Amino acid sequence: MSAAGDETAADSGSNPEADRSITRFVPEFVRRSYRTKFVITILVVVLVISLVGAIGYVDAERTVESDAEQQLTATVDMHADSIDEWTISMAAHTRSVSSGAALAGSDAETAEAYAIQEQAKLPVDVRDVHVVDTNDERVLASTNGELRGVSVDSVDEPWAEIEPGVDLTAANDVWHSPTAYADDTVDDQVISFASPVENDEARIAVVVGTIEYRVDGLRQLHDDQETMIVDTDGKTVLASDELESDPDEEIVADLGATRDGTGFERDDAVVTAYAAMGDNEWVAVTTVPAEQAFAASNAVGWTLLSVIGTGLIVLLAGGVVLARQTVTPLEDLRNRARRMEEGDRSVDLETDRIDEVGRLYRAFDEMRTSLNEQITAAEAAKTEAETAQREAEEAQSDAETAREEAEAERERIASMMGELERVAGQYSETMQDAANGDLTVRATVDTDNEQMREIGEEFNAMLDELEDAIGGLKQFATDVAAASEQVTASSEEVKAASEQVSESVQEISDVADRQSDRLDTIQTEMSDLSASTEEIASTASEVAQVAERTVDASERGGEAAQDAIGEMNEVEAEAERAVETIRSLEAEVERIDELVDAIADVADQTSLLALNASIEAAAAGEEGDGFAVVADEVKSLSSDAKEAATEIEARIETIRGRTDKSVAVVEATSDKVREGTEAVEPAVEALEEIGEYAEETNVGVQEISAATNDQAGSAEEVVTAVDEIATSSEESAAEAGNVSAAAEEQTASLTEVTESVSGLADQAAFLSDRLEQFETERESELGGTSSGVETQRRSIDTLEKRSDD
Repeated sequence: MSAAGDETAADSGSNPEADRSITRFVPEFVRRSYRTKFVITILVVVLVISLVGAIGYVDAERTVESDAEQQLTATVDMHADSIDEWTISMAAHTRSVSSGAALAGSDAETAEAYAIQEQAKLPVDVRDVHVVDTNDERVLASTNGELRGVSVDSVDEPWAEIEPGVDLTAANDVWHSPTAYADDTVDDQVISFASPVENDEARIAVVVGTIEYRVDGLRQLHDDQETMIVDTDGKTVLASDELESDPDEEIVADLGATRDGTGFERDDAVVTAYAAMGDNEWVAVTTVPAEQAFAASNAVGWTLLSVIGTGLIVLLAGGVVLARQTVTPLEDLRNRARRMEEGDRSVDLETDRIDEVGRLYRAFDEMRTSLNEQITAAEAAKTEAETAQREAEEAQSDAETAREEAEAERERIASMMGELERVAGQYSETMQDAANGDLTVRATVDTDNEQMREIGEEFNAMLDELEDAIGGLKQFATDVAAASEQVTASSEEVKAASEQVSESVQEISDVADRQSDRLDTIQTEMSDLSASTEEIASTASEVAQVAERTVDASERGGEAAQDAIGEMNEVEAEAERAVETIRSLEAEVERIDELVDAIADVADQTSLLALNASIEAAAAGEEGDGFAVVADEVKSLSSDAKEAATEIEARIETIRGRTDKSVAVVEATSDKVREGTEAVEPAVEALEEIGEYAEETNVGVQEISAATNDQAGSAEEVVTAVDEIATSSEESAAEAGNVSAAAEEQTASLTEVTESVSGLADQAAFLSDRLEQFETERESELGGTSSGVETQRRSIDTLEKRSDD
């Protein structure tokens, strides 16, 4: 048997010494059982897949959590910038109010009118404006009626405790309350700002702004996310009633001291992000439940673990099925071959399988059939020999020859039986070694028996095909490494996509800042335009009415004067009707007197309108210069009209006296009529002057129309500002598109991770189909494949280090 084993080793091209040097490191119980080798192989593959999956899981979880941390930090930084901008704008509004010339040395009414007017111009965040006289220690003026004229000692608000020269040391200083507080009058969390009145050190302008709206309007990434503001000592400046958080005092102190930068802190329950607020010694603190902040990380981790777990289960199931399809049939075939060796030639070797194991069964079946035929032939030869012996007894002459022939035949059969036993024993030993897992052996096919030779060749072909399965196993290991590398690369893409999301969010914030500036400009323009348009409309309406009544009065006065002249001419012509004519003249004079009274009333109203226009022009400042000119013209027109009315009234009194005398002295009718005619002529001239004043009034209306055109120009500026805001909105929409594209890219990367891990499961199934051997002659190829796997592992390690950097 040793010689046969040497010949088998020589035929297969293996090196027995090299095989023994390798197999001596393998425990004997492993080398003796193919089942044990198969189980160990499956466990090694499971361990490798689990290790690669664990590395991918940890890397993906670390990447997603890092992205969540960066996103939360960027959000709280934006919140800090927004609140800081609000405090800066409120300080600027406060300084604008305190620099008004109307506050310096003015009385309470003027100061209150100025405060109301300024509040109307300021944003809706400004809830109250107060003017405090520090000498009298009282509220001089306020937009809140409850505080007007009260002592500051009775006011329970931080601004009531301001000490000039201590809290406000310079003319342009702006003080603000250290924390937000609840204002009962506005029912909001507010912060008060104060600044000394320009050119009046005894007065302070106070602006109360609500910050609660700004904080509530901040965009929160998560449902339970809350933002609060604390000072450098960790005291709460502003927080919602529901927020329960204990910020890290060390982080808050560091950020408050540097006034720049961000911080991050997490524990099992809560994740907290910090951001300094620039010029203020405040810190914005945002808290989010950890389960919400890292929800994406948990989802990715569970998905990856489920895919890996499914792959391992499929691999184990495939290994069990493959073991039952390979190891069990080989052990059964070994047992049947042993029974054949013991002489049981009725062993059942039928099978429905058509693979290598089925062909091996059929080869053994053919070998058994051949042995049965040869044994039957030997038994027949034995019978013939016995018959020949009996015939030899009958024929002594042929006995010796028959004995020799029988002996020769017996020797031939014995030799053939020995050969069959030798080949069968060698095949049995080879199959026994193969059943134990040693697939380096090969059956020697140097027998002259054709059936035995075919059995050996089929058996050797089966072992060759099993060797090829080992190559498939090594290729699978390479594919697993490549798939793991793809998982790591997909994690890199997730990180890059998240960085792009952060950049897009920053650009959107810049666009929002520009929109805020333009909205402030639009608000100022619209306020001025609204006030100017209302005053112009009111003035134009009053002046038009005055002009219309003046023209009507002028026309009626002219007609009356003409009638008086005609009557007097008729009196001169007909003396009999002198008295009647004079009475008619008296009636006409009465009508003229009523018109003069109406003109006087119109003049008084025009004077009042001019006074109102002058007040509005003074309040409007430089923009009210046009109104001032119109007011002066209207006032002049009113004065002239009033003087003309007085003169007309005097003339009418003269006419009335003369007509009385005409009744008594009819004889002097002609002379009195002439005097009456001379007295009426100045009235006509006065009426002509009134017409001229009406024309001047029309000129005033034209000037008002020009002012209206100026206001139309302001409206065009507003339209231009709105167009710019629309452009900024388009930019915001474009940046939002970038954010959406980045989110889609991140989703695609995660999809690639899932597909790559799914590929692990497919490759595991392929391994289960191909794995049928463990120990073969191709140890050199196995070493090359292991080297390829090590190369892939080194590539994965390099990518992991690069991801950590």
